[in-house]
Amino acid sequence: MKLSVSVDHDALAAAKAVFVKAASRAVTVIVTNDKPSVCIGCGAVRQPNGEMPCDH
Repeated sequence: MKLSVSVDHDALAAAKAVFVKAASRAVTVIVTNDKPSVCIGCGAVRQPNGEMPCDH
């Protein structure tokens, strides 16, 4: 049995460009300056008044 494969690099590059362009339109990134709601040290959840119940 013999298997031969050839790659059309131009077609691959074009497909990649189309994918990246479509993906960039589909993704929305929102950056905010909020405080974390969960402590990564102990898992405590921030209280409604904004205070973190743990002290570390």
